[in-house]
Amino acid sequence: RHYTYRCTESIRGIAWSPDSLRIASASQNGQITIWDTVSGSILKTFKHSLGASAVAWSPDGKYIASGGFDKKVCIWDVNSELCVFSYEGHTKSIHALTWSPNSKYIASGSADKTVHVWNALKGEITYVFTKHTNVVRSVVWSSKSRFIASAGDDKIVYVWDPLEEKILFT
Repeated sequence: RHYTYRCTESIRGIAWSPDSLRIASASQNGQITIWDTVSGSILKTFKHSLGASAVAWSPDGKYIASGGFDKKVCIWDVNSELCVFSYEGHTKSIHALTWSPNSKYIASGSADKTVHVWNALKGEITYVFTKHTNVVRSVVWSSKSRFIASAGDDKIVYVWDPLEEKILFT
């Protein structure tokens, strides 16, 4: 079986739901689309205020984080289709998002060369990683919720500990 999902704009980000039954896509026009992987149909759409460039599911599948050219991270309740939190702190567009496996934090990578670690429930920045020298394009959390790896246009992968605020290796 295979499906082709077509959008009217360039797709900048894509993520599987934790149960693998849905896919979320982030489009240049700001549309966040949830696709059913069994039927191939569109289930829901949300509208990020400007172009969206990153999308990530919460580990429990209840929320989607989107980030984009408006420099904001929006947390969408998948059931109500509402943006329940909006985080602001980056000075340039957001290109990468990841949830911690315990759902307590979100990390966002940006064209401002930083990675922000947010408290997912309060929207507060808990740590800002500033070692990148160019756009951050990818951010991923370790399965134990302890370490973050980030990479981007500076051609360096950093593995770091946001709790200890130190780099483990590059």
